Formats: sequence, C-alpha cells, structure tokens
Amino acid sequence: MESLAELLRDAPAMLTPRGRMIVIAYHSLEDRPVKERFRELASSEEYLAITRKVIKPSGAETSSNPRARSARLRCIERSAS
Repeated sequence: MESLAELLRDAPAMLTPRGRMIVIAYHSLEDRPVKERFRELASSEEYLAITRKVIKPSGAETSSNPRARSARLRCIERSAS
C-alpha cells in the first residue's frame, strides 16, 4: 500500500502532455485510493479522467480467466497545455 501511495503521489507529475496513467487494481483496498486520487487530479484542469467509471472485465474474459474477475481499470490523461 505504501508503494501505491508513492506511485499515486509522484507518477502524475512525470507524465508528459497527453501522457496517460493507467492503473489496474485487484482489491478494493487498492482501488479506493486510485479512485480518490484520479478524481482529485481530474478536478484540476491539468488532468482529464479518461475513464469516468471503472472498467471491469467482460463475461467472456472472466470465463477464460477467472482471476480477472476482480480487476478494475482506471485511466487519467495529462492535458496538452
């Protein structure tokens, strides 16, 4: 969890303009801080939330890969300016 906190704190500043940060979380304890940080970043004009809602695996994906059922994907993009 400490590594995740460091990533969420430092990585957005490292993005180049129009660069994207994508995080896949497998547990709600991981997803909540990602969700909150991405929401915080998107409230500024420097970042844009690409995924307004979390992206979950399809039924076909979970059928072929049961471990994917808990995956949650979120994405933000740094503004061009």
